[in-house]
Amino acid sequence: MTILLLIPTLLEASFLPGCPKAQTLLAGPQSWQGFDLALTGMGPVDAGVTTSRYLAQGSYERCVLAGLAGGFAGRSPSAPALVEARSFLLDGFGVMGDEGVRRLETLGFPESVRGSMPLSSHEELESPPTGLPGVHALTVSASSATTRVAERRMAREPLVQIEEMEGFAVARACRLAEVPLTCLRAISNEAGDRDKTRWRVSEGMALIRESLKGLVP
Repeated sequence: MTILLLIPTLLEASFLPGCPKAQTLLAGPQSWQGFDLALTGMGPVDAGVTTSRYLAQGSYERCVLAGLAGGFAGRSPSAPALVEARSFLLDGFGVMGDEGVRRLETLGFPESVRGSMPLSSHEELESPPTGLPGVHALTVSASSATTRVAERRMAREPLVQIEEMEGFAVARACRLAEVPLTCLRAISNEAGDRDKTRWRVSEGMALIRESLKGLVP
């Protein structure tokens, strides 16, 4: 049995030593240092679709999602830092009103068509923790462009600590496939800070590389 290692983008994958070339990696999972390495694509839609496809095509004992994230000021460690996302909230999923978003699970909709899996905007991982600091993640389709946007998101969701774009969808796909998921996120910047000169991308990916060594079967 093999571990499926999912990286959101080619940029993040480029920091993995000996990573397969882009065109090869875009074709699907490739062997890399004891893992089957694959890209999810950016955002919850691509991530959910590609993860479901890869899990259906292979036989995996575990899935690992690893990539960058923005930290909410005052709630997450400062960049660069490595954390483990243990739960995910899908931003904006529900019914939008003047008072904000009402989550679908509060509206009396029936359960999902896939067995007893409930219709929900929240996913919590059941896999054993790695020992890294555990955080609550907000999965977004559009990252915060300003600190004001990030502050509004924090005010709306008082428990979230990081902002990322794939976790909820990958967690949902893994739950459907009954494959345990571990999610490693390297905080490279403060959510809402778009000045890339302050981002700590290479340092964050170095933390991920080191952590992956302990996950190889």
